Amino acid sequence: MKTEQIELFIEALLDSLENEIIQQPSMTHVIHSLEELHALYNEETYWLKQIITHHLDEHDLQELKQIGTALKQTYQLNLSDIFKVIDLAQDYLFNNLDQFAEKDEKERIYANVKALKSALTQGFFEATLNEFIHHLENGFIGPSRVMSMHKNWLLQLQTHFLNTAASCIPEIEHNQCAFAKWLESMEAKLILYASGEKSFDLHGNILLAHRNVHEQAKYVNNYLKQNSYFEALTHFEAMIREFLMLDKYINEAHFNYLSDPYRHFIDFVVSETRRQKRLDYYFVIHFGLLHQSDIYYKRKKEILDSFATFFQEKLKEDAVDFISLQQNESLHVVIREGAVKYDRLEPAKHALKKLRKNFGKILAEPIRVKLFELHEMPICDGRHFDSILQKMARDQCHKAICTIDAKKIQRYRDEVIKDLELLEIVQAHLDQKKFEMHYQPIVDDLGKCQTVEALIRMSVNDRIIPAEQFLTLVENHRLTLEIDQLVFELLKQDIPRLKGITPMINVNIYPQSLGQLSFIQQIIELGLICHQNHLKLMVEITEHEALMHDQVLQELHEKHHILFAIDDFGTGYSNLAKLAELAGNHTVQQAKLDGSLIEGIQTDEAKLRVVRFITDMAAHLGLQPVIAEFVDSKEKLNALKKLPSQILYQGYFFSHVLTLDQLQERFAAGKP
Repeated sequence: MKTEQIELFIEALLDSLENEIIQQPSMTHVIHSLEELHALYNEETYWLKQIITHHLDEHDLQELKQIGTALKQTYQLNLSDIFKVIDLAQDYLFNNLDQFAEKDEKERIYANVKALKSALTQGFFEATLNEFIHHLENGFIGPSRVMSMHKNWLLQLQTHFLNTAASCIPEIEHNQCAFAKWLESMEAKLILYASGEKSFDLHGNILLAHRNVHEQAKYVNNYLKQNSYFEALTHFEAMIREFLMLDKYINEAHFNYLSDPYRHFIDFVVSETRRQKRLDYYFVIHFGLLHQSDIYYKRKKEILDSFATFFQEKLKEDAVDFISLQQNESLHVVIREGAVKYDRLEPAKHALKKLRKNFGKILAEPIRVKLFELHEMPICDGRHFDSILQKMARDQCHKAICTIDAKKIQRYRDEVIKDLELLEIVQAHLDQKKFEMHYQPIVDDLGKCQTVEALIRMSVNDRIIPAEQFLTLVENHRLTLEIDQLVFELLKQDIPRLKGITPMINVNIYPQSLGQLSFIQQIIELGLICHQNHLKLMVEITEHEALMHDQVLQELHEKHHILFAIDDFGTGYSNLAKLAELAGNHTVQQAKLDGSLIEGIQTDEAKLRVVRFITDMAAHLGLQPVIAEFVDSKEKLNALKKLPSQILYQGYFFSHVLTLDQLQERFAAGKP
């Protein structure tokens, strides 16, 4: 075979391919200059000459494999487009072999072309595999923890696909992998349950996509064993598509669950209780988190978080099927007992032991684990179940682990039924705006009214319902914003009559309300009405709220003359510098002592010293005067009068809570 003859043949072959290459945008976009075009022409000429005149050795095949890798990795070409050109070249070559090749040469050329295509495809396949794994390791899939099971499986699969002879294929059967086992767990059922009517179809789609991922992996494995890289690549790309569909379905289910995890969790538990009996419920609380936030909130939350981690680690170690949810101040865990009897107390004991070791016995003390069997829970809906848990949370328990029996659960349920009956009345009163505003005077040493605290009250059949009864329901059933909005609406009506009785009005609001723009507008409107009637508006908030919404408070004060008082002052100091700043610009002007500090002050010198320290601190911060709540006796008053700070008094010793008519009759025109 003459060199000149071969060169002419190659030139003719390349000319015939030129039109095909030009018609492939995916190929022409990688050529940016004449130099690159010339380089491509030389590369094609070289390999055509190698195929025709030489036997491709191992070095040649490795080089071709690298070219295949570059075609994917560097140029992002489509393998089908590449093979269209290669197949055209192959056809042209094979159709014209008789012109210059003998039989043995033909066989060598046939073998060379086959080896070239295999080497290029192998390089392209491995580049595609590595590229997908790179994306996988850098957040290519959704955040679902569940999909990380398949992510790990794919990483193992990568190792196997790159060397099928030297490694065992991991969990190739779809029903053997960790994800398939997870689909049988309570966690999977919970997440799918949250999709409601779509859960059946979603479950079917997940099963099908998961099965297809494994089926395509089998095909890839089989073709790799035969060195059929083109077919392996086709099925690998199909496997990726199915994996991404699986990820989509799982993320859709998770998104539905996360829209309201607590409600979905509770409703699922109620639903499962009707279907199976071997379920145990662990309700874990930190008593310190049941009350208003203070500076130790983060520490308390850290302790509860750590308990949850220790608890769940133990359940996983024991291969127990469970679901869990951490919701603010509580941890909810449900376990399903297997065929072998499980010591239900063991995971709680284990977690408490580790907690005491890591944080000390004193800090771990407020943790309470309340354990009960779900089949002992009376048949109820999610709202009843949630209300029973609320009762359970606030029921004192002197042991770290308390087993709640059926009798106690029934007592909770009976109380809940009464509460829900009252809740319906509360909701009706809200809808019809039938609540009333009452007022408790806050007086100075001479008994003169310096401000009044506005307090919402509800009457049924001419009987005043104790505030703690209906306000607890308001808090537990997320009606706090509605109550605050109604309080401000009712106050607007009373402002004209309060003029001349008091120079100021104090009103307490719930923490969540300050985060609502519509309610902030209500504060502004009430402040304007107060200003028009020569009254000051003092909004009572907790220290935690003051620090969290400090910019909002300053704007309300500077632009709208709203004042703020720190309620329950003395229960914790989180940022004295920030409080001093708020007091310094007169945004916060008062401090209200927590009532628990006043209780027993007349006989307890140690408590009196604590109150003196707190009132001195308030004075240094510029929070004057300090309001002392729960002053219900002459003895408490005398004890408070010994303090050097300026103090105002609120309590039954001076006045009970009064209707507006009673307040007007007693304190109008500055009456003592």
